[in-house]
Amino acid sequence: ARMQGAGLAVAGYFLVGLDGDDESTFERLYEFVRLTGINVPIMNVLLPAPATPVYEQLRREGRLLFEDEDELLANNALYNSSCRRCFYRPKQMTSRQVEEGYLRLGRRLTTLRETLRRSAHRDPVIALALLGMNLDFRHKIATQSAADRQEQALPSPPESG
Repeated sequence: ARMQGAGLAVAGYFLVGLDGDDESTFERLYEFVRLTGINVPIMNVLLPAPATPVYEQLRREGRLLFEDEDELLANNALYNSSCRRCFYRPKQMTSRQVEEGYLRLGRRLTTLRETLRRSAHRDPVIALALLGMNLDFRHKIATQSAADRQEQALPSPPESG
């Protein structure tokens, strides 16, 4: 709050689905974003990109839910866009619980009221930039939610365990 009082805008980047996360993580994260006055929340589900330590750990533990890198590349060829899919078995939730929690949190953070509240700033140029970033986040969550609804209408294979 002191940074915002000094005229700064604050972005926060959050990964969900980490081993310490459980279903309460999403509510705690929502409250954290609100209480700290973060202007632009950015969030993703952890993506275990091949050749990274987290990928190797999940592979060793048998927790990956894909056979080869092509399955990841089909969803994000450059690993450069947000990930709403959970491609591994988290320790304290199912992969589906992570995906649902991510989208539920995203929808809560992108209501029109939340979007406008986070975009408010005393400098109109900064306010406009914040509004653009928050509207982009809102669009991303809406698009991901729609894709999720479509996917859930299709039968899916059960998680192996």
